[in-house]
Formats: sequence, structure tokens, C-alpha cells
Amino acid sequence: MKPRTHFVTGRLLLILSLALAACSNAATALPTPNPTATEILSATLAPTAAPTLASIPHGGRLIIAETGEFPNLNPFLTTWHSSPHSAVFDTLVRYNQDYSGFSPGLAEKWEIGPDNLSVTFTLRQNATFSDGTPVDAVAIKWNLDRYRDKTIASPASDVLGDLLTDVKAVDERTVVLEFSKPYAPLFDFLNILEMASPTAFEKWGPDDFGQHPVGSGPWVIKEIAADNHVLFTRNSAYAWGPNSADNKGAPYPEEFEVKYVLNDDAMYAALETGEVHITSIPGQFLEQAQKNPNIGLVQGMGIGEQYFGFNTQHPPFDNKNIRLAFAYALNRDEIILAGYQGQARPIYGPLAPTEFGYSEAVETEASQVSYDLTEAKELLAAEGWTDTDGDEVLDKGGSKMEFRLIFPPDDAAKRVAETVQSQLADVGIKVNLVPEEVSVIKDETVAGTHELFLLYFGLLDPRILSFLFHSDNIGSTNRTRFSNAELDKLLEAADAEMNPDIRKQKVEAVLRLLIQEHPFIPMAVLTGYTGYRKDLVGGLKFDKLGSVLVNDAYLIPK
Repeated sequence: MKPRTHFVTGRLLLILSLALAACSNAATALPTPNPTATEILSATLAPTAAPTLASIPHGGRLIIAETGEFPNLNPFLTTWHSSPHSAVFDTLVRYNQDYSGFSPGLAEKWEIGPDNLSVTFTLRQNATFSDGTPVDAVAIKWNLDRYRDKTIASPASDVLGDLLTDVKAVDERTVVLEFSKPYAPLFDFLNILEMASPTAFEKWGPDDFGQHPVGSGPWVIKEIAADNHVLFTRNSAYAWGPNSADNKGAPYPEEFEVKYVLNDDAMYAALETGEVHITSIPGQFLEQAQKNPNIGLVQGMGIGEQYFGFNTQHPPFDNKNIRLAFAYALNRDEIILAGYQGQARPIYGPLAPTEFGYSEAVETEASQVSYDLTEAKELLAAEGWTDTDGDEVLDKGGSKMEFRLIFPPDDAAKRVAETVQSQLADVGIKVNLVPEEVSVIKDETVAGTHELFLLYFGLLDPRILSFLFHSDNIGSTNRTRFSNAELDKLLEAADAEMNPDIRKQKVEAVLRLLIQEHPFIPMAVLTGYTGYRKDLVGGLKFDKLGSVLVNDAYLIPK
């Protein structure tokens, strides 16, 4: 299942209920926040000043703009969770605003069994779906049973189908989940499982429910114009907002609209004219936005990393020293400037600061392998790669140090690829650039026909590392085709550890092994900006990733 993300450059993802994929812990004790998280937005986290509760304006239409395509609003089939999902649906748990752990959603509390093989949820009193039916234990059981049913091909069934062995509705407010094994990312996963009205689903059926979705969220669908806009009206019965919101009840605006905009120029122009109130700011418009006194800006850091990958089963990349030589040959600062116009920060370790399990100590250790042409050349020479024919390309035993680099066809990836090509040429490595659609890149990396590639990964829970590097996933999500028995054991131990503080230690062991072996080269964590019309909308709050929280939002009277 594709995770609901917080911030992606060029795409604004509105958070109405904090139901996001992020750092996971399934224990009632919560980990401390990542040390660097508070630094990301230290100068920009202050919310828009709000009037007193009694004087907050009601009514009007709050409008945001997003790029991309309209998602499927049938939560059992969608592979992408975005603003309309958060508007309509609630989840059992939500992330704290600082991502230090979980807070109540539709479940007001929970208790993990002593064997870590069960969780008992106590549901909120009086929560209802927008069709008036109760959010009770029977409804939650119906949803979870559907999510884990492999016969309906829900993306969630890939995980829940084998993990969740039973769901019991003990009484009206008590639901017990039973599992085949301890699974630390459980709450992270539950955080993206939206609860739908069983009554409405049975009425419309699986084919039409996506056009008539009914949940318990703060908004109700009014109109869907696919790939153009989605219009909502306020759910006047809503009274179970997130802990991060001052307003736990129905939204202040009467309507809410998500507009889908085709390109960056149109998206920024809509903010300039006031046609929309909130949107992401493409890098080329940042300076212009900073000069506009009516536009407020919040900087955010992305989830995950842009990275350079090897096929470690393809010689010579089965040799760790060759992989290290590549790492020494790459200048991240130059790559970020050329590829992302400086709107990124270099990263050396396997996790970004926004991801649970990130370790500054590991990042410091990893940064010891940084741009050093002399070290790169010495490593290559020590492995027998020299330029014997004077063509400026290293060779060994009749083979040339010449490879295909596949990368996505967007402009930023092209600029990164061209910069990497130039840098590797400086140490005698010839790279032939081959732009391919992401789907094709994924097919090649699954089949193992690739040599080098550029891609992105991101998920706030470190289970992403199991997807990427566990040997069981070679031929699927392990695109580097890296196999290491010790790493497999470390990954399995980290994913099974339910105590978040101990889990952090186990994740750190995974990180250290990965920086020793270098099956991939982390390069950059993207930054981006959310813009809002501070003369038109108030009450906005922003989380540590730069995502906007609108439960307290109101329109400023003109």
C-alpha cells in the first residue's frame, strides 16, 4: 500500500486528521522525537494568529490546490491517500503533531497484550459516520475484515492478510485485534486504514462507493469532478477532532474544495490571485512569493531520500570497495545545486531526519564517506581498474568501467543524472544515461536487468528498510538485489520489536550495517514550501514536516 505522505515538492497534501504514514510504534510508551525534527521549522512553526473562539468567522469556502490526479476514494482499493481521504475518513489512531507517537482517533485508548500478539481498542463514544450510522465495534470489525480479505485485492491485504488473524467485536465499544506475530509498524499501518460506513458501502457497492464515499471525517462529499476538483460540505455532527486542534468540532468554513491544477505556473498563479488559499510553492516561484506581503511561507522537509542504487548482483557492484569508490566520487552539494536548485539537504545515512529511527550518530559516521576524488581513484586502482588504453575510461581484464544509468524522465532527475555522469567521468567511469518511466525502472529492477539507477524512497517508519534490503524482497522491492544474512536478521528483529526505544536501538544496528556495505548511496532529502494567503485565511497550523493542519482554519472577512 502506498503511504500517505506529508510533503512532496510540487504537491501539497492537506492533513485534516493527521492520519498519515509516519514513524511507527505500537506500544503505549512513545519514543522521544527525532533530535533534529524541531529544527526543521523552528522559524516558521507559529500558527496564524486566531481570534477568540467566540468571534471566529464561520462560513465561506476554503480552497487548496494540488497537482496530480484525482485519487480513488474507495479506501479498500486506493493505493494513494491524500487530502480528500483525510477530509472524508477517520482512522483508529492519529499521529501526534510532533510525530513523537500516536494519539486517539476513532479509538480513544488501546492496550497491547502481554505477548504482543493482540491489541484491544476502546472506541470513542457517540462517533458516527456522516450517514448517521454509529462508529461501533461491529463497523470497525467490518472494515478491518475487508482490509485483510485477499479476495478483494485490497493493497492492505498484502500486510494484513497474513498478519491479522482475527478481529473480535467484544461489545459496542471494544475491538480486539489478534496477530500471527509481533509487528512494530502496526500503528503506522492502522494510521492509513480509513474507516468507511458499512451501510453506505453496501448501498453503493464496491464499484460506486468511490464516487459516494461516506466516512466519519469533518467533511462530506458534495461534488466530484475527476481530475478537476472535489467539493465538500462541513459535517455538522463532527465532534472528535485531533488533539492537535483547538477546534474538536465541525469545521468553521461551510465548504472545502480541493482543486487539481495541471502545472506549476497555474498553481502559483491561483495563489497570487487568491483563487486558492493554500498550495505548495514550486522552487522557481519562491523568490516571487517571498516578495508578496499577502503570502505566508512555511518550509518543510520531505520524507525519505533521493538515492543512487547499484545492482549488487551485477559485477563489479558485488564488490563493496567498488561501491565505496562511487560514493567517494559523488559531490552531493553540486548534485543538489544542479538538480534541485538548492532546495534539498545532503544525506549520507539510510534514513532522513524525518523518519523514525534516524540517528545523528550514524549520520555523522556515514558522512565520513563523502566527496574525495583521491580516495575514489585509489579504491578503483586497488581493485585492478586502470586506464590501459588512454581513453579516459578505466578497464580491467578486457572489461570497461562503462554502465547504464536509468532514471525517471522528469527535469530534476535529468539534471541529477547529468551531474552524476560528469562526476563519475572524473574518476574514469563512463555512464550512459537512459531516461525511463518509473514503472519501467521498477520492472527492470524487479527483473534484475539493470546496472545503476536513480530513484526515491520514503516512509516515516523504518520498515521501509525491510522492503528495500531484505533478501526475501529480491525480485520485488529490493531493487539493489542486496543479500546479507546478518542484515536480514537485524531487519526482522527491528520490525518485531514493540518497545519503541529498544526498536530505535535495533534500527540503528541496521543503519550501521548498511553504511558499512553501501548497497546504495543516499544523496538528498528534498525541502519544499507551503504557501498560504494570510490575508484570506487564518487559524492555520503547520506540523514539523511543513504540512498544513486546517481543523482551526477560518476565512477572514473582507
